[in-house]
Amino acid sequence: MDASALAGALDNLEKSWVSLDWWLNFWTILVAVGVAVELFVIITEYVHDRRDFKRGTIRSPDRPNVLIFGLGFLGAALVATGVAGEFQIHIKAGGIETDMRDKTRQLVGLLNLEASNANKKAGEANERATQLEVNAKELQRDLVLQGPRYVLFAGSAGERFKVALRKFSGQKIDIKTVPGSNSNPEMQTFITLLIADFLVSKWSPTQSPQSFVSPEVMIGRSSEATEATKSAATALAKALGDAGLSDVNGRIPPPVEVFSVGDQPPPDTVWLLVGAHMLIKTSALDGSQR
Repeated sequence: MDASALAGALDNLEKSWVSLDWWLNFWTILVAVGVAVELFVIITEYVHDRRDFKRGTIRSPDRPNVLIFGLGFLGAALVATGVAGEFQIHIKAGGIETDMRDKTRQLVGLLNLEASNANKKAGEANERATQLEVNAKELQRDLVLQGPRYVLFAGSAGERFKVALRKFSGQKIDIKTVPGSNSNPEMQTFITLLIADFLVSKWSPTQSPQSFVSPEVMIGRSSEATEATKSAATALAKALGDAGLSDVNGRIPPPVEVFSVGDQPPPDTVWLLVGAHMLIKTSALDGSQR
């Protein structure tokens, strides 16, 4: 039996239980009338006995009063009938209440089962959503591996990237590039687009060469960086990760590296180290083998 059927059965039982109130009131009134009649008979008999006592003479008893006898019998019969009727109503009400408790327990159990199933389905839906998100990240990474990085910042994705950085307006950022980046069209286009987005987001970008080879994308800050710079570096890493960029190990978002010795950025500056794209590296290797 489903929840709607159980609810309908409970509603019918409640109506039956309510209908018993009328009969209970009827039998109670019957008992009250019977008691009143018996009281009348008792009072009448007392009056007759008192009258005989005051007369002070002994004589033959009066003829039994049929009316008084009838009223006394009627009162007793009404009381007995009313009490029997009340007893019957209590039995019926008890049966209905038992059925209502059983149906209520069944309904609660069914609702708990449905809630458990709903929670299970919600958990499965969350798992599917999580898996879809993972798949989307993998597709984004595949896109990076199979094509230029700057395509990830086209359209709405680019707007989201700029919106994420605007709260850190005025932040200094130095884009560090590997030697020979000017001869790499993909890298140069990617850097040009990043500089344009930083300017729109009110950041202060500069570009300078780096003296070491870096992975595709890496964010760096000084170990003595200001709190604002730390927050900006973390936000930049997340924004790049949301766009689908990863480091050479596939980590999304790319981690923020902290430089504490040697060459390191000023405390108020974020480094964005940009290396050659994997696709470009692979193509170059293929070309050298041929």
